[in-house]
Amino acid sequence: MADSLDGHFFHPTTQSSSTQPLHTSMDHDPAATHTGHIDPDSNYVPRPKRIACVVCRRRKLRCDGRKPSCGTCSRLGHECAYDEVRKKSGPKRGYVKQLEARLVETLLKTQEVNPSHNSQGNGTNVAAPQEFVSIPETAPFTNSIDAPMSSPEGEINNIQSSQTFLTPGLDRTGNFGWDMISLGLEEPLPDREIIDELYVLNLISNSAMDLAPSVRPPVCLQYITWCQAASVSEKYSNLHALFYQRARKYAELDEMKGLGENILSLPYCQTWLLIGTYEFRMMFFPRAWLSVGKAARLALMLGLNRLDGMGLEVKTNLPATEEAFVKSKPQRTLRVEDILAGDGLSTLSSFGSVSFMAYMFGRNLSHLHRPDPQDNDHDLNGLYWQRHRSHDNVLLHFALAMPNHLRLPAGMSDPNVIFCNMAIHTSTICLHQAAIFKAEKNRMPEQIITESKRRCIVAADQISNIMKMISHMDLTAVSLRPLSRHFAIVMG
Repeated sequence: MADSLDGHFFHPTTQSSSTQPLHTSMDHDPAATHTGHIDPDSNYVPRPKRIACVVCRRRKLRCDGRKPSCGTCSRLGHECAYDEVRKKSGPKRGYVKQLEARLVETLLKTQEVNPSHNSQGNGTNVAAPQEFVSIPETAPFTNSIDAPMSSPEGEINNIQSSQTFLTPGLDRTGNFGWDMISLGLEEPLPDREIIDELYVLNLISNSAMDLAPSVRPPVCLQYITWCQAASVSEKYSNLHALFYQRARKYAELDEMKGLGENILSLPYCQTWLLIGTYEFRMMFFPRAWLSVGKAARLALMLGLNRLDGMGLEVKTNLPATEEAFVKSKPQRTLRVEDILAGDGLSTLSSFGSVSFMAYMFGRNLSHLHRPDPQDNDHDLNGLYWQRHRSHDNVLLHFALAMPNHLRLPAGMSDPNVIFCNMAIHTSTICLHQAAIFKAEKNRMPEQIITESKRRCIVAADQISNIMKMISHMDLTAVSLRPLSRHFAIVMG
């Protein structure tokens, strides 16, 4: 019967019950032996492996693989390109088992060092701490931990491509050790070389990474620092969304520890300030307003608005110059009252000018949205119009008396100078738009309405000119320099 079937077909039970080996077509067909598979059809052609184009793979779309342009790109008018070498994603084979083995080895070594914690009075072993019961069985920096972020253009960041830059190792010593576990981390940190490069982009020292894990800055602050650098780096541009997600995750987890007392510190205030800055840049406006509000409240709770004097009612002096900050040289700085009076403008730093304009925005906000019962906005001599003229005079005097290093185009290389000049004209528009509304509502003289409209048009024209002046500049890269002042105290 075996001869009549010629070895091509056999009953499933025949192979297990028979002691004689069965011969298949591979014994007679050298070609089949060479290809490693059996197929009765000699005309079988293997199906070519289709590679999706770069655009379709980034957007997670089905790609027909046509060249030079696939159907999707042809239909949408996109430039189609193919990466013939596919990057491997996911962990290396056996990585999870190696991770588990190292964790077990670390636990055993710890128990050997502290035998009092290994056993109870009856000599039985104590179960591992609860924090080691559920260790995530996923590789670091994969989509299983963090979902992809949507960019402002609606595209999805290809988080898997971060495998190219992040090694499958654990920490800088090659182990996901007890120190990392004690910090509550759910994944290893990036490779030390990547961290060093990101700190260089931020223009701050990376000496904090040489400290013990328990005394380093919070991991949320480290992640958002790397996020700011990666967002302006072409090499690590695919990592900033991932770092941002982890910064928010660990910052929110730290809030739930104990009674929340741990977050009342400068590093957490800096963390939320940088998170809010990143969210504004990425146009995540609802999150950005909440994050900046959280940073402001932490600053008030820490008393950071009362640093420059004794007593409860003192006011903070304006920031020093960049040179004095970098060289750690003491410098006498101005108060807001001095700027309002027009004194000492020549010594005002660019960062100080931004702080002053922030004060003017707050003052304008109170003027417009917190009216006084005695405002009498129908009377040109009432409190409302008195405040209006006072704010307008301050803005005019500040714009006319600014020193040369705060003007454009002389200070175009400093993003603080650019922002300050735009803020002056923006504040002018806000002030006079409200004046137009009040004047029309109370049917006041047409001259007031005409003058306010003229001031708004001139301010808008100045903003347009500034935008044309800086249209060729990459402000995202330049803006990292002043940002370093916010967290150099902690990270250095």
